[in-house]
Amino acid sequence: MLFIILCIVGSCIIKYIGVKFITKIPYSFLLLVYGLIIGIIAKYVFFKEHEEVINSWSHTDPHVMLMILVPPLIYESSFNIDYHIVKKYIWQLLFLTLPGVLFSTFVCGLVVKSFETSFDWISCFVLGSILSATDPIAVVNILKSLGVSKKLLILIEGESLFNDGTAYTVFILLKYGIKHTITASYIVGTFSQLTFGGILFGLFMGFLFNTIIKKIYDDSAVELSLSIISCYVTFYISENLLHLSGILSIVSHGLYISSTGKTGTTPNLRITLEHLWEFLSSIINNIIFVLAGVIILLNVSYDNIKAIDIGYLILLYIFLNILRFVMVGFMYLCFKNVGYGLSRIDTVVLALSGLRGEITLLLSLIVKLEFDLPENIKDKICFYSFGIVILTILINSFFVKYFTNKYLQNKQELLLDERILNIENHLCNVSDELIYEMKQNEFFVKADWVKINEQFLTKKNNSEIELEVRSDNSTDSKCVLKESKKIFLQCLKKQYWNLFDRHMIYENVVVKLIEMIDNVLDTEDYDWSMSIEQYCSTSNSTCVEEFIYNMISKCFLRKYIQKYHIKHHYNIVAAYIMGQREVLTKLNDLIEDSQIFEQLEICSNKSEKIGITFLKQIETNHPKLVSEIETNQVSYLILKNREKYLKDLFNDGEINDKLYNKFIDKIHKEEYKIHL
Repeated sequence: MLFIILCIVGSCIIKYIGVKFITKIPYSFLLLVYGLIIGIIAKYVFFKEHEEVINSWSHTDPHVMLMILVPPLIYESSFNIDYHIVKKYIWQLLFLTLPGVLFSTFVCGLVVKSFETSFDWISCFVLGSILSATDPIAVVNILKSLGVSKKLLILIEGESLFNDGTAYTVFILLKYGIKHTITASYIVGTFSQLTFGGILFGLFMGFLFNTIIKKIYDDSAVELSLSIISCYVTFYISENLLHLSGILSIVSHGLYISSTGKTGTTPNLRITLEHLWEFLSSIINNIIFVLAGVIILLNVSYDNIKAIDIGYLILLYIFLNILRFVMVGFMYLCFKNVGYGLSRIDTVVLALSGLRGEITLLLSLIVKLEFDLPENIKDKICFYSFGIVILTILINSFFVKYFTNKYLQNKQELLLDERILNIENHLCNVSDELIYEMKQNEFFVKADWVKINEQFLTKKNNSEIELEVRSDNSTDSKCVLKESKKIFLQCLKKQYWNLFDRHMIYENVVVKLIEMIDNVLDTEDYDWSMSIEQYCSTSNSTCVEEFIYNMISKCFLRKYIQKYHIKHHYNIVAAYIMGQREVLTKLNDLIEDSQIFEQLEICSNKSEKIGITFLKQIETNHPKLVSEIETNQVSYLILKNREKYLKDLFNDGEINDKLYNKFIDKIHKEEYKIHL
């Protein structure tokens, strides 16, 4: 308990100091230093009982650390990642994950062997596999703060996810080689079992838990508990019972949940669940870095570390970065035009983002506390691992920030958004309304209204924005219109989630709509006017769906499948039109340029016309089906409105908990009967 308290309190203080004084030192490095300080205090200052507590943590079973600390870290990243962008970058990710990690492990092992004559070949390759696992959390935080494109962030995070799983698999293979002879058949068989078996099992567990959580209706405690326990269950069964790669199982589990849009949980819990996982990941990340600092001081014997080893560490760091640039550069040549593609600057930032972190630290701790190797080799593996983590966090983070500030900050887009939405003027208008109300309040009569007016109602001159945005008149209108369409589509995505959270559209409908808008955002001109056309048909929207439908339609379920298919397309089109109308209403109050708004209306009206034609066709051909759909939707909304009314009464203390639970249970039973 003492160590956990020290970790949490210390990390909070470090975070506060970093925000308050805007320190340029990476947060992860400060945590490592804090761990070293705890180790020094435990060794020379603490009473004996307190020293024993810290020492017990520094000698924790590495498998316990792996079982408790790793699953939430990996799951949070895969759970919250943008699945659509991952799909677009899949070939780049696979290249860096499979041949990239194997090549890095092999060449890094050769380099280590060139200056560490005391290392046998297995020890060299073990260190190579440990140093192949990347963790860009420090870089990602920097890139987010600088407003870098989401696509590059997802590529960096996605590489780390897959990379960690493959590096861990290679690490397990090499662990076997310490006491046994590794054969080609063993490598192929075990590698395939760990990777492909782990991925397939993770997908199955993702589907299983998502299905279970769907059946549990509006029970936040159970849903949140199942979400947390699911990653541990997946890791334990995969790693301990089936002998697969637990990390890859969690990655595929989380990606499956991400692909469903997290719609398995009750809508009002979706954001809560995301924040919960972010919080758990943050706490565990802090514990790992602080614990690593403690172990560096208390467990590593520096009698085995010589002055020349520091020079070897620097050489190893330089070589790892050269190797990283070679691999990323080769990937750029092969896949620069695949998916979203990559620019040269993106490639440089991606190469520099290969930091080492939690997985590198944990694997080196496993070597130190468990591997049957000479102590001097284990100490040097820890020394090189910790040293590379520190150097990559300090040096690579600095260069990433430098390149991003110089080449990747998209100030033009920010200025365009500010110009289109005219936020400054709208803020002044909002303040004006509130100030008028406050002036009528007898409790604020003595306020200095002249000072308040000067502070909140002085509109800033937008001429600077106009000058910076306008490079030439011929391209200006095109840029503004394109950016306006992008704003509209991003608002539309948010609106569909809003409709889902308000229980107005189905979970499978919102997933399709988000996917459709993402595909439009991938196009050059952001034209969504024809995007709904794929669903304005009673036939299936994709070749795969058409094939499956034709196979199933031959059986006795054909009638029910056709009915479901029509209902599904009807709901997608209806929700599509509903979302468009609501977004236009909202943007009408924000966008003051009538010409821009008119262009958005033209595009929306064109797509709406296609949708309305389809809806009328279904209403004519299947009136009973449409009546059933709309009756269920209205009934469901009435029940949700009743539920909200009861919650308001309960929160205001007008009804007690027994009466509240009685009526809420009745409502939930009625809601469950309506299969939305």
